[in-house]
Amino acid sequence: MVASVLVRPGAGRACAAAQSGPRPRCGDVAVSRRPAHLTEREEQILACSRRSITERGEGLSMTEIGAAVGLRSKGTVAYHLRNLEERGVLVRDGFGWRSCRLAR
Repeated sequence: MVASVLVRPGAGRACAAAQSGPRPRCGDVAVSRRPAHLTEREEQILACSRRSITERGEGLSMTEIGAAVGLRSKGTVAYHLRNLEERGVLVRDGFGWRSCRLAR
């Protein structure tokens, strides 16, 4: 699932006149708002996960990842892990994040 903003053809007619190129004929056009590169925090989380998988054979829990990179909220850790999963860097084999593996 990619975070996107839906733009309806015909919405915002003043802006549509300023755009160049043909307008979409029907349906919605998805505009991606997520950068292709990893953020600094995601790089830190990926490094912690890589180290844990190499040393222990399993990934860290969200609490352990948060403690390692300086995040107190498990929700924020989950957000970054989902982003890594959506980008194809981490793959979950089971339900929890301990069962994740590196895709690259």
